Amino acid sequence: MDLNTILIILGVVALVALVAHGLWSNRREKSKYFKNADTFNRTFTQNQQEPSAQSLTESEAVSVQPSQPLSIATQQSFDYEQPVAQVDYRETERTVDDIKISIPNATPVREPVRMEYNMKPAQPQTSANPATMTLEQLESQNNELEGINSSSPELREQLSQMARGELDEVKPSVHFNETRQPEAEVKKQTSGYIQLYVISPQHREFHGVRLVQSLEYLGFIFGKNNMYHRHFDLSVASPILFSVANLQNEGGFDSYNTDFSTIGITLFMKLPSPGNDLANLKLMIRAAKTLAEDLGGSVLTEDEQIFDDYQEQRYLARV
Repeated sequence: MDLNTILIILGVVALVALVAHGLWSNRREKSKYFKNADTFNRTFTQNQQEPSAQSLTESEAVSVQPSQPLSIATQQSFDYEQPVAQVDYRETERTVDDIKISIPNATPVREPVRMEYNMKPAQPQTSANPATMTLEQLESQNNELEGINSSSPELREQLSQMARGELDEVKPSVHFNETRQPEAEVKKQTSGYIQLYVISPQHREFHGVRLVQSLEYLGFIFGKNNMYHRHFDLSVASPILFSVANLQNEGGFDSYNTDFSTIGITLFMKLPSPGNDLANLKLMIRAAKTLAEDLGGSVLTEDEQIFDDYQEQRYLARV
């Protein structure tokens, strides 16, 4: 017989033997598994059928010895399983209804006592009218006040006037929320200049970069005489309404150098101005207030006074 044929036969025999051995081993493992499962089921069923009295006895025995090590209690819990006793809720409800708790030395709760007060209404005090009182009654009433001497002729004259009703009521001499009126009538100004100052705080100055940014934001354009001008329609070709000059450096600005500082600026408008003088003046006042707010300065008048509401009304009355 050929060697190859012999090797093939031996391989087939070995393969059959391996398959048979595997099937036999698998069947043996299954038989062991089912045997252990049946044993576990029988043990669990027997433990469930044990009386509940034995489980209660064991639980009491464990609770009596609380000082035992934790390892012993853990070992006992693994040795056996205690079934949970079923409680009869019907009996529990009946026993709860029969329980009556009495607290010793307990004082009964008293109902709050309602206090009733007999309050009598206050009698209104009637004050006599001085106009209907006689001179003697007024003297006796005023003598009750401390520090009043009714023997004075002037006081007696006033009392007699009160009795006759001839004394006028005292009018209040203090008035609130009154607008201050101009001391003198403001004359109309038809020519010249109207000026306002925006001054920096004490020991401080306006920086050039911040000042130029604020002016350009308000629509001022750098132009004639090295000053910033507010034109009629925001273009260089339109007429100038009012201008801004520097209080230093001879009133001019350097457009090529913004790294400078100044103590303040002045806004001025020449009369008559293009268009409406009153509208242009209001626009200049608004620009001065905005610059003072942005730069942290103060607005002053031509006389170096604080430009408040009163001064604003005087300025507007000039045009």
